[in-house]
Amino acid sequence: MNTRLRTDVLLLVAFCGFLFFYGLSAFGLLGADEPRYAQVAREMFERHDWISPTLQGKPWLEKPALYYWQAMAAYSVFGVSDRAARMPAAADALLMITAIYLFLRRFRPGCEAEGALIAAGCVGTIGFARGASTDMPLAAMFSIALLGWYAWYETRKSFGLAIFYLFLALATLAKGPVAIFFAGVILLTFIALKRDWQAIRASLWIPGIVLFLAVALPWYIAVQLRNAASGRTCITTASRFGFTCPCCCCRLCPGQSG
Repeated sequence: MNTRLRTDVLLLVAFCGFLFFYGLSAFGLLGADEPRYAQVAREMFERHDWISPTLQGKPWLEKPALYYWQAMAAYSVFGVSDRAARMPAAADALLMITAIYLFLRRFRPGCEAEGALIAAGCVGTIGFARGASTDMPLAAMFSIALLGWYAWYETRKSFGLAIFYLFLALATLAKGPVAIFFAGVILLTFIALKRDWQAIRASLWIPGIVLFLAVALPWYIAVQLRNAASGRTCITTASRFGFTCPCCCCRLCPGQSG
């Protein structure tokens, strides 16, 4: 490890450690969302159930499971606490900043530390990194997916598309199909500005699509089958944007009750 890399690593660890992890339990869970998400993860953790989110023992299917899985892992290591409930967002923020640093180091060498520090120091990044919510899991997975796609665009190496489809699937597990929608809007806008229409067809990489489905779909199907008898619909996280979940497209979801 050369001196510049060692300095960058130490700087990023110190910066992100302070901004994202320091004092996570300095105050209790805030608002309506933090306590709710933490409690849903706690109930799943206590039941050893990795499929069905519940709140006060009843199915609570407003959001997909990625945050709950991460919180369950944090509970198993640190115990059930406010700090553990916020740990997934902090870890996801660190993962996102690491990905930004590595991307810039590969494709825009010379500004990798500055770019990563700027991203880490943004108010939105700091705020979401310290909250027990699905926002940072979505932001981190979605950002890494787009970095993967652009790495493919510059190199045309399939590894970038593999990263894109894998992390897009994780973003879909973080907050639903809204990730697919925004990825499509952003990439189509970029391609239109570049007038590189062949990139659309080249981006539709069959192994990547299979990877996406293999990662994203099993939980959606499993949670629907588990809760179909209760008359509950499966995840409609992005319903406020007019979207439905993948299971709905396959007619696996019963009608909305209530």
